[in-house]
Amino acid sequence: QINPHFLANSFELIRSMAIQGHKSDIESIAEALAMMYRYILNDSQEKVTFEEELAYVKNYIRIQEYRFKRSIQVLYRIDPQALKCRMARLFIQPLVENAFVHGLELKEGIRWIMLTGTVTEGRLYVEVKDNGVGIAPERLSMLLEDISDYAKKERVQTRRMEGSRDSIGLKNINKRLYLGYGEDSCLKIVSEPGRGTAVSFCIAMEKEGPDGGA
Repeated sequence: QINPHFLANSFELIRSMAIQGHKSDIESIAEALAMMYRYILNDSQEKVTFEEELAYVKNYIRIQEYRFKRSIQVLYRIDPQALKCRMARLFIQPLVENAFVHGLELKEGIRWIMLTGTVTEGRLYVEVKDNGVGIAPERLSMLLEDISDYAKKERVQTRRMEGSRDSIGLKNINKRLYLGYGEDSCLKIVSEPGRGTAVSFCIAMEKEGPDGGA
């Protein structure tokens, strides 16, 4: 699902550009939003290629680049072999959203996000890394425990902590990874205050068949 705050910010961005008469920018943002919704609503396929998932993420990034006035550099390190790998939908965009909103929004100076997609030993490795504000060790430890418990349903209520609402996206993704691909595929989070955060997962590679299926 699209974060309602992101949707509200997008409409406010369109309104602001309409007032300023930036017609081409409005067209670009509206097109990106339409393509994002088309992707979300097209649930005929349970799994998509990494290339299709990446296209969805790039539309999200296109809108955020307008919002942040292109002050954040977005880098891609994509293995061509990864593009045809099949995966469940909507895993990557929430990780990128976290990087923008929680990692880089309050960061000063040079800001960047790197999205990596590689294939190693028959597994698809995906990482979203930023050079943002990072996460304090105590909070990171609580976050990792929280998302792990949520995935395994070891506790009815996960630990309450500051910013827990912001972690719901990570918890949902981690739970889907756990149920769909196993514990070895769950999210890995590495972070250092003031240096940035890297969130990654690794799943068994499924290649697209000649007819478009797995």
